[in-house]
Amino acid sequence: MAASDVPENIGLPESASLVEPEYTSGARWLRPSEWPTEADPYFQPRPFDSRTTPAIISRYDDVLAVMLDPEGIWRREIPPALFPLDDRHCIMGASWMLDGEIHKRLRRTLRQINRGSTDEARRFTRTLTKKLLARLMNEPPPWNLSRVIDDVSMRVIIECTLQAPPLLVHAVRLRQLWHEAGAASDGYFGMARQPEFEAILQLVTEEHHDLPDGLARHLVDVRDSGAMTDSQLMSQLGMLVVSYETQAASAASLIGMLLEHDLYGYARQAVAHPELMRRIVAEGSRRGLSFPTNLMTPSRPVTIDGQKLPAGEPVLVSYAAANMDPIRFGVSASRFDPRPSRPTHLAFGLGPHRCQGEVGAEQFVEDVLVAMLAQLPDDVQLDHDGQVLRETAGISWTIPRLLVSPRRAS
Repeated sequence: MAASDVPENIGLPESASLVEPEYTSGARWLRPSEWPTEADPYFQPRPFDSRTTPAIISRYDDVLAVMLDPEGIWRREIPPALFPLDDRHCIMGASWMLDGEIHKRLRRTLRQINRGSTDEARRFTRTLTKKLLARLMNEPPPWNLSRVIDDVSMRVIIECTLQAPPLLVHAVRLRQLWHEAGAASDGYFGMARQPEFEAILQLVTEEHHDLPDGLARHLVDVRDSGAMTDSQLMSQLGMLVVSYETQAASAASLIGMLLEHDLYGYARQAVAHPELMRRIVAEGSRRGLSFPTNLMTPSRPVTIDGQKLPAGEPVLVSYAAANMDPIRFGVSASRFDPRPSRPTHLAFGLGPHRCQGEVGAEQFVEDVLVAMLAQLPDDVQLDHDGQVLRETAGISWTIPRLLVSPRRAS
């Protein structure tokens, strides 16, 4: 992305900024590093048990074996028998790009995502965060930092990652529609198609020739070349748009845990030291709860911990549990502490199943954190008795309420 491609005039339209993030009835007030006790199977590493429904792969070495996948067995596809193709929301078909031959046709796209953000895009993230945070702090505390983080995340995806200006005016509506899908009665697998969501994404194809030379335009070019279908294009655009949710949740989780563990001052000092900032962001990814599990399906029978799993039988792969495995991370694996140097985590997967947006997501988290460290008062603390409101269902465990306030004088 050239410098001219990044919006220089960072506008703050009243209708599209600082919207309160929505949440479902399943959201819980919890400490930033806490999860509900009934969710222990997602966060406690344990031997594989094929008798549970769904079966969960949770120990570090077992999850690592799935991620490295030397024989190409594992797929992110959701079996049609589990969720019929005709009933899927456009995002549900996005796994077509992640596995198989079509993956090779999108090398340019994947290379662009893998490179992460340009210096110009990172300045955009920090500047927009500071501007929105200044507006938020004009209101009386407590301040809900998630209002800033969610808005910045969506705008960065649309304006810098995709470079799809036609979507910007619809940013708030896209967030609402995605929330409605995730709040369906049957949860993740109960999502119905979202015609309005897909109609908004179609604006990218309708205004294709006026788009900057970025990811959105490239994806339409790939579709026009016959290398993928219109449905696949919508899936890919949709998956990139809704990735705003996961990276926003990651940033909110990290900021919440730094405040929870009285490490806000440490983070301020670490800003001048790149290695310390790298550790902070990495620990936020390792210990954060924003994307705890992923659904994977073996294409042929496999054996895990001596138990056989038939082909086509989906299982949950728990990154969160693997990242708290004491065999890998020591006896205090479940504790958040960004100060020591830790082994490599699996929050973004690894090998052929590594998240293509890892670099950009980590840069986003760092940029938002640095901007907030520069803008928030020295004595800021978590409000609401040190708890955040966290979603505990769906694809991402978001934080719609991250309330902070200045510490009251004693």
